[in-house]
Amino acid sequence: MTAEFRGERWHLAGSGEHEQDTFDGFAADGGDVLASGWSGPGRAAVVGTSDGGLLVGAALAQDPEKCVAVVCRAVSLDMVCEERSALGSSWGVRVGQRPPP
Repeated sequence: MTAEFRGERWHLAGSGEHEQDTFDGFAADGGDVLASGWSGPGRAAVVGTSDGGLLVGAALAQDPEKCVAVVCRAVSLDMVCEERSALGSSWGVRVGQRPPP
């Protein structure tokens, strides 16, 4: 399901301090796919690009046994150092920024 299909309001509701809700929802949907028999152990794979890459990267980090393959495209998974990169200021709006040392 894409953010474009569900709408901007849905997309914004899972951003910022609510980002973990997005990861939890994705994990729950993945569990439903496995439980319903659409896929099974050792057969499920996910692919994500940009924000979707962050989503599938979080899925891998939080529940690595669910997927046999995870492809993250065009994404930075290092949010600690991201704000120092060229695109860092654009990520800060969504994921927050660290306070100055």
